[in-house]
Amino acid sequence: MGDGWRFRGRGLVQLTGRRNYEIYGVANRPDIVRELDFSARILVLGMRDGVFTGRKLEHYITGSQCDYVGARAIINGKDKAREIAAYARVFERGAAKTL
Repeated sequence: MGDGWRFRGRGLVQLTGRRNYEIYGVANRPDIVRELDFSARILVLGMRDGVFTGRKLEHYITGSQCDYVGARAIINGKDKAREIAAYARVFERGAAKTL
């Protein structure tokens, strides 16, 4: 088995590649990325720090702007960006109703 299978996509962001697994210190135990608490930590830190694509959440969502379509670039370019942005707007409306 080569690196491709060993470091295949796992977790909430589908973490891939040896380098990314090494960044999070799990190259020797890649299956831990499947655990929800660990996967959520990778998601949050990766978006905050720009680990996945070099773009950070703060480039798109701040106190004065909210660009869900652009924010897709944080994890996976523009793949399904409009669809995911629509989900985010629905979630945002639902969250606002509970406040």
